[in-house]
Amino acid sequence: MQTAIPVELPLVEFDAVLIGRVLVNLLENAAKYGAPPIVVSARAEPTTLVLSVRDHGRSLPAAPKGQEGRLFDKSSPAAKPSRPRRVSAEGRPSARRW
Repeated sequence: MQTAIPVELPLVEFDAVLIGRVLVNLLENAAKYGAPPIVVSARAEPTTLVLSVRDHGRSLPAAPKGQEGRLFDKSSPAAKPSRPRRVSAEGRPSARRW
């Protein structure tokens, strides 16, 4: 993993637990589905701190302009899994393989 975080980045207030969950989720997804290198970067804008986790794996298919949000609709072909998954009653993937 590489980092690109400037030393002069301003301090900001945020919920440490929630931002930790977000970063862990993004890093786990990058490691599981992406390709190295994974780059964590940050930059300050006038009213915002922008954090980025980038990998170099296959990206989502391009969506027509104005329909980018459809990539995450359940009806979108890109949102459908390539094979069925067995899910437990709690909503977690089952340990049993198909």
